[in-house]
Amino acid sequence: MLLEGSYSLDDFLLFSEEVYWRLFEVHNSAFWPLIPPALIAAALLPYLLRAAGDHRRRAAVLVTAAAWFVVAWSFFWVTYATINWAAIYVAPLFAMEGLLLLFLSAQQGIWARKVRSLPGHIGGVLLLYGLLLYPLQGLAMGRPVAAVQLFGLAPDPTALATLGLLMALGRGWRAGICRIVPVIWCLLSATTLYALGSWEAWPLAVAAALGVFIFPRKGADAQGAAEP
Repeated sequence: MLLEGSYSLDDFLLFSEEVYWRLFEVHNSAFWPLIPPALIAAALLPYLLRAAGDHRRRAAVLVTAAAWFVVAWSFFWVTYATINWAAIYVAPLFAMEGLLLLFLSAQQGIWARKVRSLPGHIGGVLLLYGLLLYPLQGLAMGRPVAAVQLFGLAPDPTALATLGLLMALGRGWRAGICRIVPVIWCLLSATTLYALGSWEAWPLAVAAALGVFIFPRKGADAQGAAEP
């Protein structure tokens, strides 16, 4: 029992667990025309990750940038703001990440030649987790298909997949800067889920830690020269 005058994380929540999970069903229903493009994007990213050529890596980053813009507007500005006033302040942060990724896509000499390093393998796992396993875990928890969280529509899988993409492909300080917002969101979302009593907080916290501490060694297999 809490001492009088003390607080726990759930005292700061503005909504219940039921309302939070229901939010994604409402969001998907309101923005259902975006679901097919989101699924196509999720299917394309692993191919672009494995394919040779800088132009394909740039395409992957451009697709990811578009996902951040969509989530900033549709989820935070329109949907989440209905139950959490702070969402309107997160929307610009997501839009800023979209701009950073657009800038990154135009850079030369920052792409891995091959995804064979430890950061590359970890990034590939995070990417697949965000694109495939994160949506499936909601179904495994008994939530309806209509409430599934998809890359490009929901913030958690978008942040996870972006961290994975940047760890697998991005090299140098520019790619490192692009990790900051996904790491911040993973920590914020992990805090919310922990307050709701959900174990799903822990994978996000681990992803944030990996995003902070796992970087390629200097001079490792991908110093970014463009491939033929």
